[in-house]
Amino acid sequence: FNVICSALMAPANQTLLVDGEGVELMVIMMQFRKFAARGALRVLDFALMRHTGACRRFVDAMGLKTLFPGFVRPQSVCLSKGREGRGSAAEDEEHSVSVVASLLLRLSGEQHARVMRKFVESNYEKVDRLLELHDKYYARLAAAERREAAEAA
Repeated sequence: FNVICSALMAPANQTLLVDGEGVELMVIMMQFRKFAARGALRVLDFALMRHTGACRRFVDAMGLKTLFPGFVRPQSVCLSKGREGRGSAAEDEEHSVSVVASLLLRLSGEQHARVMRKFVESNYEKVDRLLELHDKYYARLAAAERREAAEAA
């Protein structure tokens, strides 16, 4: 998965992944929630970044249904009991947030509306999660800025 992510830094490779139905394959891998799900989420993060076509394919492949449980509970991305399954939930959280951000930035029309509708499901559970994440990352940013200011002084 690391090699695929590295290759996806080139826009031409993102297009090749979309044309080769790689987005759909990654969604299928995530649906099984085994050890490969974590790598598939990472690949999707790189694939959807700056690529509107990949974002459209993700939504069309029913990727929202697969993504949002991991957005709400990052530890649910990979249910494998093995060593590979105990990877960083923090990384899963960051990749999930990045995928959601890419979708919201790149999509328009009905597909954008589909993403937005996910946030009102389950009594706005995902909006609550988004606010939690905002507070968490804002606190991390403030702490980093304080450390940087202390080092500069």
